Amino acid sequence: MSLFGVGSLSTALPGLIQSVGSIARSLGSEKSSAANTSAVPADSKQATENEFLDFAKMSVGERIRAQYLKSKGMDEDQLGSLDSEARAKIEEEIREQIRAAIKQNGGKDAGSIANIVV
Repeated sequence: MSLFGVGSLSTALPGLIQSVGSIARSLGSEKSSAANTSAVPADSKQATENEFLDFAKMSVGERIRAQYLKSKGMDEDQLGSLDSEARAKIEEEIREQIRAAIKQNGGKDAGSIANIVV
């Protein structure tokens, strides 16, 4: 078990680590560019921070769902517009990914594989 009693993030949700890393790099590059004459607008920085916080506050299932839809180039509205058979197939694939993440964590703290209160 690692920090805060959370299972291994790198094995349970590699996509989460990649997403958080890219957001962190984005935040870091904004800080370094602020020293330049062409500083990043404050609203852009705030939007990036809000996006990161929204992602961090998601449950494991919500994160897996969001990552799955993103990987398929879809959003919730597009998923909702699919016919019932196609939507059911995608929903089942998402459920399987969630089950796999829980199984990989050994079922321990299934709801907190990567949930860290921010």
